[in-house]
Amino acid sequence: MRLGLLFVLALALLAIVLAVAYLQPKTRGPETDETLLSLETDSGLNPYTAGSAVTVFGHANCAQTVRIYAEGRQVCSAEVSASDSSYACSFKAENPGSFELRAESGACSETKIIYVKAPECNPGDSRNCTLGNGCPGISICANGAWGGCSATGVVCMPGSKAGCGMPDGCGFGYEECNQCGTGYGKCSAAMK
Repeated sequence: MRLGLLFVLALALLAIVLAVAYLQPKTRGPETDETLLSLETDSGLNPYTAGSAVTVFGHANCAQTVRIYAEGRQVCSAEVSASDSSYACSFKAENPGSFELRAESGACSETKIIYVKAPECNPGDSRNCTLGNGCPGISICANGAWGGCSATGVVCMPGSKAGCGMPDGCGFGYEECNQCGTGYGKCSAAMK
């Protein structure tokens, strides 16, 4: 009789352990492949520049809508795709600093930190710069950051030659394009 009672107690204990394990929230891990909520950002842009767009995306299996909060303020929301459980939305990064993004979907939530820097310049602004070969160039602001230095005022291919009339009017010669391509040098007599 004691053996039977011990067997019944062992079965009851096993049933309790299995019930607790089954009722625990599912997470991503070796036990399951199901992710209830993921939160990603367009990673190539972190840190973001104030005024630029931040795209948030991921998968949600908790509810049909995902709401995204930045420092407690809702910045966007998206419907979850019925076919693959994905979502995406965008918002404007307004102020410099580090911010906690929080995705909420039903009873699930996920967080991620993003960094926003102050813009270096205003879109469309330009400034003079110098190319690696010492020639003048121009840099143009896009998305709050200065672009690369591009050559300006190029009228000819450096080193190319063009025919010209000699200053004394008594013959023809050639002029050579300068190293920056911004103009030709003096007309020199043609070699025979």
